[in-house]
Amino acid sequence: MGLLSADYFLLKVMVAQTSKNEFKKAKELLGISDKIMYDHKIPSSFIKAGYADEIEYIKTTPTTENFNVKIKNKQYDVPVKKLLNKFEKAKTPEAKQVIYDLILEKHNNFSEKYGGYLDNVKPSFTDGKIKFSSDASPVSKKTDFVKDFTEAGIQTGELDQKQVKNLITNLKKMGYRCP
Repeated sequence: MGLLSADYFLLKVMVAQTSKNEFKKAKELLGISDKIMYDHKIPSSFIKAGYADEIEYIKTTPTTENFNVKIKNKQYDVPVKKLLNKFEKAKTPEAKQVIYDLILEKHNNFSEKYGGYLDNVKPSFTDGKIKFSSDASPVSKKTDFVKDFTEAGIQTGELDQKQVKNLITNLKKMGYRCP
């Protein structure tokens, strides 16, 4: 386990402990029974394959398990990974460009369909290589998980503005840190 991997593991433990009570209360107030997970907008399989820098491991967004597993994984992560596998097998720069264009189209369509969810992630194609990068901040002790969760919920269509406003009002009354 490299240094970044060890840091990532410790950060995941810290995040889980820090946000557990906030998310439990948020789920109660919203009437959500779905588990809340941390989504790597750039999937860890892309990072492991060298399509993104390791710092992307500690850039996560809280979303519902339904969105992360049933929607994003099936509609974006798996199809793009299949295209990346084809990219690896492509022999010519032209063939690689065609596959990159398909990846970019898939990326943009998914992000548009889900309210700009992947707008802070950018795939690029330079010198015959694809790289994904994100302008999101790494998770830290100052990360506002409830804010991130509500923003993602609005983008994905799982929450509406009224639910978010009620959630924030109630959590603030209870002394939780909110946007």
